Amino acid sequence: MNENNDQVGVLGAPDAPRSASLRGLYWITLCGVIMNSLRSLHEYANGALLTDPYWVGFYITSYRDGFRRRALFGSICRHLFPGGMDIRVINLWAFLVLSVLLILLVRALCRLYSDGNSVRGRLFLFALSASVLTAAFYETLGDMLQLALVLFCLTALLSTRWLRSESARLVILLAVAVPCACIHEASIFFAVPALPFFLKPRPRLRDFALPACLYVALLALAHHWSEIYLHPTYHANLLGHLTQPAAASSATTLHWELVSEYHFYFSSRDAVLYFLGRFPRILSLGFAYLVAVVVCLPRRIAERTLYAFVCIVLCSLPLWCIASDWGRFLSYALFLALVSSALWQNELAVDGPSAPAPIRRLGTQLEALSHVELLQFGVIFVLLTGPETFASHIEGMRLQDALCFCFLAFADLLAWITRRADGPQQAA
Repeated sequence: MNENNDQVGVLGAPDAPRSASLRGLYWITLCGVIMNSLRSLHEYANGALLTDPYWVGFYITSYRDGFRRRALFGSICRHLFPGGMDIRVINLWAFLVLSVLLILLVRALCRLYSDGNSVRGRLFLFALSASVLTAAFYETLGDMLQLALVLFCLTALLSTRWLRSESARLVILLAVAVPCACIHEASIFFAVPALPFFLKPRPRLRDFALPACLYVALLALAHHWSEIYLHPTYHANLLGHLTQPAAASSATTLHWELVSEYHFYFSSRDAVLYFLGRFPRILSLGFAYLVAVVVCLPRRIAERTLYAFVCIVLCSLPLWCIASDWGRFLSYALFLALVSSALWQNELAVDGPSAPAPIRRLGTQLEALSHVELLQFGVIFVLLTGPETFASHIEGMRLQDALCFCFLAFADLLAWITRRADGPQQAA
């Protein structure tokens, strides 16, 4: 009887309770996303509207001017707008890319959500949608890496929908990773390791062989292209004033970026303390992400999302050494993990391991921790206060908030030790 009802719902007959519940999830998630935009979008007084001049610079970097990295889209813009890029066009395009990213994220969260009408589950869903996970996209409005992620995700979704051949999908995803790297070389650290998770619901070790080769090849190409000589001639039209935003930052060599980060973190005692203070911030945010995933998603899908998230983060660690946007990198990795899991939702519902044994054990431990009251309060606190940090895509959250979360975790540990010590006496 239940199987027949399920089939009727799938074939198109209205399933009112399920539809109403899904609409409620969309409202909750959209409210979190929109509310976060009110505190994460910043208006600049320099005439660049809502897109920071740093990101505007990448729209006017072209191969003709000597750029090699991040110059593909700028070269296209130069052909479409030979007289210069209008800042209003740049902002409209940036908002279009942002909208597609948020639609993919909201769709993934609501489709994967499994905690029914639970107040706790819906609270975590709202907090996740109002966290740095979406603030990182708002704060970097116009980032070429967002465009690369959109191109990769849409290609993966369409190829999975229209192509039955796994080999054909593999060729297409490998091919699209190349223009993504030409749009922004940092996509190598995200799209390429995410490729097996978009290709299969349960990727095996051999599925990572070709992406690993592409990963190394594209990194070598990006390093080779970092040694260039610039002669910028293209400009942006900033509301009636022609100007040449500083786009040379896209041309710095990878070696120079590594040396710059080293001096920034280790040039003085205060710099070292700042560097050490970054770890509790990003670890607290990462833990909050993982707990929210375990609370909101079904067991097998949560484990598979953790698997993708861990793999993408590990493969992106070299990028963490040459750039300081740790909150942004962590959020982009979770975004790809969620979208890839939503792509295989039905296949993952079938019985069978969806992740290796260490990831399954991690999921079990996180699920146990997610039922601890103080840790629940701490995770909600981290998710909702993270975007209040200026440039949370860099810091992840304020150090004070991270220390508050650590205090809650320590208090819960003391309570757990006390309960264990009192247990035998109460039993006697």
